[in-house]
Amino acid sequence: MNLFPVFRGRMVEIGPETHAFLKEHYPELDLRSEYLSIDAWLWAHPRRLPTRRFLVNWMNKARRLEAKAEYVMSDGVRCRVTAADRGRGRV
Repeated sequence: MNLFPVFRGRMVEIGPETHAFLKEHYPELDLRSEYLSIDAWLWAHPRRLPTRRFLVNWMNKARRLEAKAEYVMSDGVRCRVTAADRGRGRV
């Protein structure tokens, strides 16, 4: 059994069991990117704790945002297009 964390940030540590659960239930998400975002958000909001409920709510919101996302190919690279990009005429 692997006892080392999958992700260790300043404010949150994700263990192998938690990572496996999230990977199984949120395969469409880039979990490493989400872990970094969670860590930064928690650093800015030190009174909040990274509970299981917090992680699941975060991932559910990320899933909803990912489902609405649009992508374009630019110079052979897949790029995400946001509403702000469209509003500013970038796409």
